[in-house]
Amino acid sequence: MRLGEALGLKWDDVNLVEGRLVVQRTLVRHPGRGLLFAPPKTEKSRRTIYLSEVARQSLLHHRQGEPGRRAQSQDWMESGLVFTNARGGPVESGGINRALTRELQAAGMPHIRVHDLRHTVASILLESGVHPKIVQELLGHSTIRLTLDTYSHLTPGLHQQAARTMDLILAGVDAMSERGDAQSPSEFQTAQRRAFEPPPAGCDQDPDRCLARR
Repeated sequence: MRLGEALGLKWDDVNLVEGRLVVQRTLVRHPGRGLLFAPPKTEKSRRTIYLSEVARQSLLHHRQGEPGRRAQSQDWMESGLVFTNARGGPVESGGINRALTRELQAAGMPHIRVHDLRHTVASILLESGVHPKIVQELLGHSTIRLTLDTYSHLTPGLHQQAARTMDLILAGVDAMSERGDAQSPSEFQTAQRRAFEPPPAGCDQDPDRCLARR
């Protein structure tokens, strides 16, 4: 998530039972008007994000601590926000980055911004073999081309992985068996057919649609 998206997140947007949240707004500072809620950056930024168990437990713990934070404030405001200041109101993004800087300095680690953590997550997922379309949807990028262009420095490793997979396919070896997964002959034949079939018409104009069909 972008920092503004996280700061604009409300508990009504979060389902801790099913482990997902919906991005519906972002928190921005408007000159002369202060902090305001605004629509997400792009239409694709309105998205559902499925939470890892670590993230779900962290948000659950944060929710359970809210009554204590409310009790410590003399003038708590019921904003419904997930992340608030000491009075229950919205948080300035600059304060979040300053808090991260303090923690990194205390730990003897190099300086990064909260936004850099977003890039770190995307890089780890792509290098781990997660499909770029999934990463695009997680980040809220308007197109998959933007995702691939942003992380083009990772593509040599992805190309090498693809080349190794193609070697296995051409040799008649089940590519999935190298990772310990079972795959039936029919599934393997389907993988072979997809490896050699031409892309659907119009892929140069709409790569997102073609990836969905593949």
